[in-house]
Amino acid sequence: MTRPSGARRGFSGTYRWPIRGGAVLLVLLLGFVVVTLINKRHERKTTLTRLPSQPALDASTRPLEPLLERAIEKVQASPTAQNLGQLGMIYQANYFYNEAIACYERVFELDPTNAQWPYLLAYLYNMKGRIDESSYLLDRAIELNPTHLPALLRRGDNRYKTGESASATEDYRRCLELNNNPYAHLGLGRIAADAGEWTAAEEHLQAAVKADRTFGIAHRLLATVYEKLGKEEEQQRAIRTADALPPFETSPDPLLEGIDKYCYHTERLLTRANRADRIKKFDEAQSFYKRVLAIEPENFFANAELGLLLQKMERYEEAAPLLEKALNLPAQDDYKRLGIINLLVGNNFYRLGAPEKAVPYYESALKHDGTIEDAHHSLTGCFLQLNRPRDAIVHCQEALKLNPESADAHYNWGQALLAMNDVETAVPHFAEAEKLDPTSLPADYMAGYHYFARGETEMAAPYLKRVLETVRKTGNVQ
Repeated sequence: MTRPSGARRGFSGTYRWPIRGGAVLLVLLLGFVVVTLINKRHERKTTLTRLPSQPALDASTRPLEPLLERAIEKVQASPTAQNLGQLGMIYQANYFYNEAIACYERVFELDPTNAQWPYLLAYLYNMKGRIDESSYLLDRAIELNPTHLPALLRRGDNRYKTGESASATEDYRRCLELNNNPYAHLGLGRIAADAGEWTAAEEHLQAAVKADRTFGIAHRLLATVYEKLGKEEEQQRAIRTADALPPFETSPDPLLEGIDKYCYHTERLLTRANRADRIKKFDEAQSFYKRVLAIEPENFFANAELGLLLQKMERYEEAAPLLEKALNLPAQDDYKRLGIINLLVGNNFYRLGAPEKAVPYYESALKHDGTIEDAHHSLTGCFLQLNRPRDAIVHCQEALKLNPESADAHYNWGQALLAMNDVETAVPHFAEAEKLDPTSLPADYMAGYHYFARGETEMAAPYLKRVLETVRKTGNVQ
């Protein structure tokens, strides 16, 4: 069959336009790719030229150098928001705030929808007293993440400090909608107290201490509120509670606490460890002390404080080498400090059931600082265990010279006299101990129990009968 002449396909006429159109699209695509690459290169160049210079490191920050150099190399190879953010966090964790701000400002431009960057910038601006800029950035962080609890709390605190009580109240109430936050209750309690609304202040502060029993500042303010309400008994109880608690602690902030993992500044790590120790976060405190020792194995404070912390945790075998090492480190100009460390080492051996090893450390503690009353009490305990009652009495007498109202000294003196079977002389010391400290066991009980334990029941009976008569009269179940 003959093909019609007009039907022949070729590269002319209307059949050419798809090829031309495809070529145009290809050119446009290539142009877009080239422009994008140029822009990327320009952006990368801009980012690198805006990076802060690496700061000079001193003795306290020298261990940071390898980590810092690796972070800078990562940014130079790939200046992404993630890499720049990590570099900023390293700077922030080690007190290089200007360098951290420079990094975060650039990161916020690269990653403008992430609330953590304006929040971190606001935190650092606050630290440097740039309150107006901080407030703007906190607003931005909350716009990006309306449930950002640390940002809401920080903005509420800023507003409270600048007298914007109504706006601060809104922020604190939004915090409480997210969770029963004790710091938000504290903020509302302060605002109510400032306005003389004592009942409302009481409600918020009671809610704060209910949410966190160790919230010392809330207990202190609550004492003031109770005074205004005429609740004297509650006021005294709140004061006693507050006195036994650590000073004010800032609200927990997971982001800021996470930045601490980059910290190589030993003084800051020691501060963080001490703070965690005060609020009884012993595992957290231990990790900070160990990080100091990984950087500076010969750090006197880290060895001594970690040893003491392990004692509190009743891990005496682990504490012993740290405390003994602290005794042999520099920073020994302070004789009183040496006395305390010797006392701690002695306590460690005493707890391990080795009073004979504890004695020389207690004696050394007193050589360095003769005012350590606890060393005398501890030596008394050791000598009683070692069946050396006369030596024990010597230290009871020394303790009473330092503190004439020491119930422990009289009680231990009585114990030493019982060990010598001198009951008549022991009883007045037990009676004095009970007078000075009502929780001490009664003198008649101690004498009666001594005879009873020796099988001398006839001698024990009159003392124990007097104890029973006292119980009947006073209702003292003890």
